[in-house]
Amino acid sequence: MTNWTKEEENFIWEGICCGGEYLDSLGKSDLAVLTKDELIEFGKCLLGRVTEQRQVSRDELNDDIPF
Repeated sequence: MTNWTKEEENFIWEGICCGGEYLDSLGKSDLAVLTKDELIEFGKCLLGRVTEQRQVSRDELNDDIPF
C-alpha cells in the first residue's frame, strides 16, 4: 500500500471532483452504465487534474536560486 502525503491526497481529491463534474455533465452517476469511451473520458478527467495539480505544485518549488 502506498503511503500518500496529504498534498497527494488533495491532488487526488481535485481529480475526483473533476470526474464528478464530468459525470454530472452526462447525467450519470453509475460507473457501470458508462460506455468505454465515457469511462476513458472519466479517467482522463481524474488523471488530468491530478497531473495538473502536481505540475502546479512542482512549478511553485522551482524558484530561482538567489545566489
